[in-house]
Amino acid sequence: MYVTQPEVWRRLTRGSSSSSSSSDAVVLELGSGTGVAGLLVASSGLPVVVGMSDLPALVPFLRANASRNKAPEGPVPETVAMATVPLRWGVADDAKALPGPLRAPHVVLGADLIYTERREVIDALVTTLASIVPVGGVAVFASCVEHRPESVSYFEERVARVGGFTCVAVDHGALRPGYGREGGGAFRVVEMTREGGEGTS
Repeated sequence: MYVTQPEVWRRLTRGSSSSSSSSDAVVLELGSGTGVAGLLVASSGLPVVVGMSDLPALVPFLRANASRNKAPEGPVPETVAMATVPLRWGVADDAKALPGPLRAPHVVLGADLIYTERREVIDALVTTLASIVPVGGVAVFASCVEHRPESVSYFEERVARVGGFTCVAVDHGALRPGYGREGGGAFRVVEMTREGGEGTS
């Protein structure tokens, strides 16, 4: 909901490359699960391509959800192309196998992905982010900090230090009512802009 606000969308997609604009933006969601975040952004009609990714075994379910939500039956307009792809965090071959537009998306989404205490899983997520977000690109992650506050902190530290991202927490007043605005800090939305860096090892 946050990224589909017109002023936020324009700012996030204003130019990760000289040829890009808000009207030809590509979005990739990581760890999509049922695809709720990706489908919501797709239904806004703002991006031209929306990719949803998860473990290989979940892709058929994601594909069925995408198909059910595509026009004319569903809310996703015909003008928005959709893709459902396998993408295991930290697996370089999976990132290389992404369809062309999804290899350097303008916006990467993550919804409640930092719920584990296993640092190797978080490190793998950082590796994937660093491999797919181009310089100037942005990732927007929403996390319920009540689940694993220490994991959220570790993720943000790693993505800044190792991934070459600048992380900025979104003020709760910028969130839409009912989507963390009244949560008293339970939900944290962070914009992470890729400034460069060597990536993870």
